[in-house]
Amino acid sequence: LAQVSGARRPGCARSHDPRAGRPRACTQRTSARAMAEGGGSLTCAICFEDFDEATPLPCSCKIDYCVKCWDKALASSFRNTHQPRCPTCRAPIRVDFDAERRRLVFSLEQGPVLDISDLSELQSRAAQGSLEAAQEFEQLSQGLSESLEEIVERLAQQAIPAQTRLLEHFGASHPELGELALAEEGGSGVLVGLSIAELKRHVATLGGTTEGCLERADVLSRLREVAGGSWAAVASYWASAGGADAAPLCVCGDSLSRVSGRERASLWLREELRAAQLSDTSGVICDMCDVQVPWSSSVWTCQGGDATILHALSYDICDRCFRQHTFGGGTGGADGASPPDADRQGDRAHLIL
Repeated sequence: LAQVSGARRPGCARSHDPRAGRPRACTQRTSARAMAEGGGSLTCAICFEDFDEATPLPCSCKIDYCVKCWDKALASSFRNTHQPRCPTCRAPIRVDFDAERRRLVFSLEQGPVLDISDLSELQSRAAQGSLEAAQEFEQLSQGLSESLEEIVERLAQQAIPAQTRLLEHFGASHPELGELALAEEGGSGVLVGLSIAELKRHVATLGGTTEGCLERADVLSRLREVAGGSWAAVASYWASAGGADAAPLCVCGDSLSRVSGRERASLWLREELRAAQLSDTSGVICDMCDVQVPWSSSVWTCQGGDATILHALSYDICDRCFRQHTFGGGTGGADGASPPDADRQGDRAHLIL
């Protein structure tokens, strides 16, 4: 996963190729033990696996962490306390993202840090009739919610330029998908070679039916309809259905997978959803355009889930943004997504509050 120390140092490794896999850490061996041993391997204090380069820490701890475990530890503490913290000294860590280098940047948090552990005590006192405790509880809850939202939004905004470049590179690497996205009658080469039976199977995969489709043109029209109403939507589906040699990359270095809005909502609710609770939207927010994903639309979600502090809740790209940045032109199209100024207060935060 993408990592970097709080300070830039000469000679740090870089990864410029957006398809080169996971972004590499900007690290130097800083462990006195490693230097004394002449560059011997280090052992991660969490997973106990050996590795070669220590992760420079923004705090005063001298413990060795591998990049992956340091990242996961920060993400875990953020979900539990609403503040990324060093797993050893518990110092609050500020996390930013360098979009040009595709790396996380760590430093000690200099701003005020709220303590979520105070909530239980205040709640208990409020339950016993303390009006002062009840007011403090509300203030602390509001402050924690705002702090969480600020961190999530800041990282999401900082990651947008890098994610945009990744999607553009994916589109440039698969021109056949761009050709399909801009097609007028579905005559793109990726579909020409398919039999009617194969086209019907794709319609069924998308949850549609080919009843009443007598000609090939009818099946193609139905495929376009169930995919989202445009050939760009078909191209987006094709990118996830084996039409590309590799899945598009998330900004964290993991891969993106295309699922429906309903499926994506189920991933984080982990229980049966009632449409009445979330109206006509899935409750999922696109991390690029910041609007809600409708039930009927599709969304590209990072397979890495919440395992990185870069997106400690999740990372999702609506199909409209995927098409716009991957295929270019006017391929975004209307897909029923909420307008940019739609009321979405708390939609990100409620995932872990």
